[in-house]
Amino acid sequence: MPQATDSQIAMWRAAIALTWVDRTMHEAEKSRLLQYFKDNIYLNDAQRAQLTADLDHPVAVQDVWGEITDTLDRAHLIDIAPSLFATHGAPTPAEKAVYDKMMADQMATIDTQSLEADFAAIRAGEGAGRAGDDALLRSEFHHWGPLDKLVYHIDKMLGEDV
Repeated sequence: MPQATDSQIAMWRAAIALTWVDRTMHEAEKSRLLQYFKDNIYLNDAQRAQLTADLDHPVAVQDVWGEITDTLDRAHLIDIAPSLFATHGAPTPAEKAVYDKMMADQMATIDTQSLEADFAAIRAGEGAGRAGDDALLRSEFHHWGPLDKLVYHIDKMLGEDV
């Protein structure tokens, strides 16, 4: 079984740091992290024990952010941050600021022009593929029963893929 990478361990340490943003680790935050560590099949016992011990030592997100070298690990941290913040109520202004900074740093690493070009190519390909599929369905339409034809037209009106 694959083991957690250094980047993933840093991501979990950053998750611990998120709980200290408001200078207090709430019991609900600690419980949530302990559950994450328990459920993570990639953590070995030593990693799990070290992360559990790290819970009691405040660390700043900026001190571990650079150690999260995989953008997917950074995205995962950004994804779980709101649930950690919400365990004690509404996020504090400090928590919101840290979240916004992580999001901005992550977005700065993304080549949005390249992604938009990729999405445009996918949409163009889907359109051509759907047109071909639709032509094939219509060519066989005379073999369909009345109910099949009705469902086909309803799906088309609703914009459903047929």
